[in-house]
Amino acid sequence: VALQNVNTYFVVPMTDNAAYHATALAHAISMSLPSGKKERMAIVGGALGETYLDAKTRAAAMNDKRAVLVWPGIQDYDSNGVLSPLPPYYLAAQLAGTLIGQSDPAQALTNRSINLYGLEVNSSPLLLTS
Repeated sequence: VALQNVNTYFVVPMTDNAAYHATALAHAISMSLPSGKKERMAIVGGALGETYLDAKTRAAAMNDKRAVLVWPGIQDYDSNGVLSPLPPYYLAAQLAGTLIGQSDPAQALTNRSINLYGLEVNSSPLLLTS
């Protein structure tokens, strides 16, 4: 309810909790209806340490054009200067910020870059096609 009057296009719950992801998606769907009058998308990320198969299962549960799941997490420096892994929802927030900074938030991020110090895990095409 609090977000209904906020002028934003993206909603990024800073949690890996599936119930909050479902709530964010329900909000995006509701606000994007003609009666809502404010198009929205939910960009979510899972937990630190989730595997590709975990992310695939999470994505299947949110199968909707108004939802984007981000995987894997990223690495960034903590307050002590130590490179540490962060959950995928931190990358989701960074992507939302990059998208909203464009003149058209629906424009693809093709050939755009974001600043990362590393990914939580390294993947391979073999893993992603299984």
